[in-house]
Amino acid sequence: MIPHPDLDSSMRELFGDISVADPAFHNSGPIDVLLGVDLTLPLLKGQTLSLGKDKPFPIRSEMGWIIGGKANSSVQNSFHVNHIQLESDHLINKFWELDSVPCAKPLTSLEEACEDHFVKTHSRNENGRYTI
Repeated sequence: MIPHPDLDSSMRELFGDISVADPAFHNSGPIDVLLGVDLTLPLLKGQTLSLGKDKPFPIRSEMGWIIGGKANSSVQNSFHVNHIQLESDHLINKFWELDSVPCAKPLTSLEEACEDHFVKTHSRNENGRYTI
């Protein structure tokens, strides 16, 4: 879309007396065609008009007057930057906390008695089978 955003309608009034190639040049719209310099330069007739410093200027072409130059816009660009710096030791500690396997919780006295009973009453034979 060129131009973006729409230019003030007073921009069109600056060029009211000349036949511009695009009568709606001040309105944003889709690009119809892009021409390279090799095609554009032969179309230009070299005549320009000055409307004052820092104002757009018309350039005469085979297609009519082409408008170029600086155009003020009321749209303001905004930039947002975020920067965070953390100590690497803290990050490494947090990584290990997340990555470590939690320790087994201690057995209750009943669970310990069951474990002892299992160890005393079970074994494996030479074939790997449990025997009671």
